[in-house]
Amino acid sequence: MKENREQSLTLAPYLALSRDLSALITPVSPDDQFRAQLYGSLLDHARRQQVQPMLLPLTDADPETGIPRRVARWVAHVPGQDRRWMWGAAAVGSAVSLAGLVTLVWHRRGNRAA
Repeated sequence: MKENREQSLTLAPYLALSRDLSALITPVSPDDQFRAQLYGSLLDHARRQQVQPMLLPLTDADPETGIPRRVARWVAHVPGQDRRWMWGAAAVGSAVSLAGLVTLVWHRRGNRAA
């Protein structure tokens, strides 16, 4: 209890200083011209940032994976919930490829027997 009194006594000058400073400081708002310029530059920067990955050439491949950088960046920006369809599409593509390979092998074996 005694410590709380000591802390409140030491905080009193700072609270008074805070009140005095808040009375001296007046709120300032930016000019309309500055707001318009800031808004325009933010929109311009956002458009450039959004278009930048699309401007990369499709042939520029990542050395580690061999996947074109444009495709890799697009996939990286897809939210987690939307990636399910990509996994499904990859599974379907693999199944179709495997089915085509099995069909080709059966077809060749059938031609040899005949």
